[in-house]
Amino acid sequence: IIKDERQLLSNLKSQIERANGLSPLSDTEWKQVISHLNTGTVFERAKQLRDKFPIKFDDGTSKHIFFLSSDPLKNSYQVTNQITVDHRNHNGRTSRFDV
Repeated sequence: IIKDERQLLSNLKSQIERANGLSPLSDTEWKQVISHLNTGTVFERAKQLRDKFPIKFDDGTSKHIFFLSSDPLKNSYQVTNQITVDHRNHNGRTSRFDV
């Protein structure tokens, strides 16, 4: 059961690795992905999820990875609710979202 943002991101990492046939991403490689997904407006981010992303691996090679397949049958769907996000460093509060 996914209960917080840390677990949600860990699950996202695992799903991206599985969908793209990747070995576990290093922290450096994962930071590239998260930085990419955290950039832009809501509309730009929605487009980024449909586009491929060129990731550079620690060994110097690169590959275009995808987040969503154009074939819906190849995507994996998961449902969760009541994810808690800790914003205490920013505004002193936490938030709960249905995702």
